[in-house]
Amino acid sequence: MITVQATGRLTKEPQLRYTNENGVAVANFTLACKRNRPNKKGETETTFLQCVLWGNPAEVLAKYVHKGNLIAVHGELQNRNFDDRQGVTRYVTSLLVENFEFLEKKKENQEKDDLDE
Repeated sequence: MITVQATGRLTKEPQLRYTNENGVAVANFTLACKRNRPNKKGETETTFLQCVLWGNPAEVLAKYVHKGNLIAVHGELQNRNFDDRQGVTRYVTSLLVENFEFLEKKKENQEKDDLDE
């Protein structure tokens, strides 16, 4: 088992869907994580993690976490493969998130938007 702890910002809104079989929520999102060490040019690089979160936590994430929000995640790396529409086998590594944590307060304009709803 390969466990990962990462901190980063969502690159876009989480995608929430429900399984056909039993209606379990699943959220997919990408986390942009800055590396601690600069590259040879002295620039900071970013690693993009494809993340998957299941069940009630997926619904919570989709409701309260938005593009640009800073969160911490903990989970397990998983490899999977699938055949695309052309029949080519594709391999994907993603982080199966076990839990997440909000790391910053809402910005003032987000709080106003929530009050308007």
